Order: sequence, then C-alpha cells, then structure tokens
Amino acid sequence: MVLTSPSRDQLRPVAAVIVAAVVAAVAAVAAGGWAFRSGMPTDDPEARRGSAPVRTQTAAEADRAPAGALLPNLRSLPAEELGIRGRGDRRVLRFAGVLTNDGAGPLQVEPRPDALCPPGQRYVAQAVYLDADGNGGFDRGRDTERATLPGGCMLFHPTHDHWHFDGSAGYALTAVDSTDPLASRRKVSFCLRDSERQAGAVDRDRRSYPSCARNRRQGITVGWADRYDASLPGQRLELPAGLRDGPYCLRLTADPFDQLTESDESDNASAIVVRITARTVTRDAAATCGP
Repeated sequence: MVLTSPSRDQLRPVAAVIVAAVVAAVAAVAAGGWAFRSGMPTDDPEARRGSAPVRTQTAAEADRAPAGALLPNLRSLPAEELGIRGRGDRRVLRFAGVLTNDGAGPLQVEPRPDALCPPGQRYVAQAVYLDADGNGGFDRGRDTERATLPGGCMLFHPTHDHWHFDGSAGYALTAVDSTDPLASRRKVSFCLRDSERQAGAVDRDRRSYPSCARNRRQGITVGWADRYDASLPGQRLELPAGLRDGPYCLRLTADPFDQLTESDESDNASAIVVRITARTVTRDAAATCGP
C-alpha cells in the first residue's frame, strides 16, 4: 500500500470543521464563564474595592421574615459632638454617631466563612428570633428558636482583630432644602455592640453584646445603642473647598443599603441643621431639614 498526503483542497473542509468547533467551544466557555462570574460578588470592581455591598439574595427574599419573628428596628440618632478640625484650607466636620435598636427583637449578626464576599470581607448571617409565647417581646430565656437571613458582608480590621459590619451607617452633608450630598461617606463600618442603655429599656433588655471578638456574634440588644464617638475613625466628613458659611443639613442613616431585615425601614435616618462658620459648627435646633 502506498500512503499519500492529502491535498490542500481535501484539508480545507476538515479545517473548517475544526475551526468552527473551536470557535463554538470558546464562545460557550466565554458565555458560561461570564454567566458564572457575573453572579460572583468578587467579580464586581466596586465590590472588590469594598465600596459596594454584596447581597446573596434579592432584597425581597431577604425581607421574608418568618411568622412570629421578633424583628429589630435600627435607627440612627441625630449627630452629636459636633466639631471642625483640620489645617490650612482643609476642614473636616467631625461628629458622633449612635445606632439604636427599639424593635421587638435584637439585632444579631454572625460572621460565616462559607459564603462569598469581596476579598478581606466575610459573609454575615442575620439571626432573627421567634416569639415562643406570643407576647410580642423578646426574652432570651424563652425565645430560643430562630431563623437566619442574609445580611451582607463584614470587613476584617487587623488592628482591632475583629470584624466590622460593612454598611452600618451612611453620612451626608447637604443644603437645607436638598438631599444632594455636598460631602458624603456612603458606607461606614461598625463593630456592632451594646455600648449605651437607652432610657426606654426594660429590665429584661439586658446587655447581650458587650464587645467584639474575631469570630463572635455581634449585635444591639432591644433598648440599647451602639455609639461611635467623634474622635473615632470614620466619624467625619471632608468639607469641600470653598464651602460657604451658613446652614446645612447633616444626615445620618442606619443600614443605608438595606442589608438587614427590620420591622420598620422608614425611620433609619436622622437629620439636623448645622451652622458652619469658618472653623466652628453649631446645631440650629430651631431649624429643620427638607424635603
């Protein structure tokens, strides 16, 4: 038998089939890879930088609390400890932020290693306790059954050696008659804990989240607040150059990205009028913010 090499004309159909198959395979892999990556939080450039919250479910799914759930109600109290710092032309407005929980149940979040979040972050599960005796109030000794809901991500702070809930609060300075920010911090992370007992707390509302640790649950008990003093990192807004003296609205919002399930989502924000004059700032209690 004599073996002969196929001619160029004979190879063309075969080559065309191979090329078509390769192109189809590459397209399929690319399409599949894109579909896979588009569902991964870490592929989002904003999420990789830690500037966008990550939800593993839609907001509607996350807010489907089970029957009898004793939900928290997180609120941001009006800013306190107002002051302006900085050198030269730089001015920084500093203030204290306070998150309170006046809901029927505790706000409790738990870091979990088994879900995807941006690098340097960790998934958060929100624990929601169920009302065992139907009295509408939380008692840690009786209301032990619970459900878990998605709650976003946590940031690890090496210097503190614990996790902060990402997107605990958002801050903005606006004109008195506008909500458009002149200066803002869209996302401020907190280590959620009971630092102040509120006046309306009852005897059963005892401190359950006294401090933060690397792998410990965090939260705010009913009738308690988590306070961040003006001297702490993040409690600031950089005033834009050339900002004129006058009245402005300082707006603080708890859970600005709606990552947590609450009994009332309409009362998370507070707003006060502040008067800025050179390097001094005072609250104008008689004025109100709009709209």
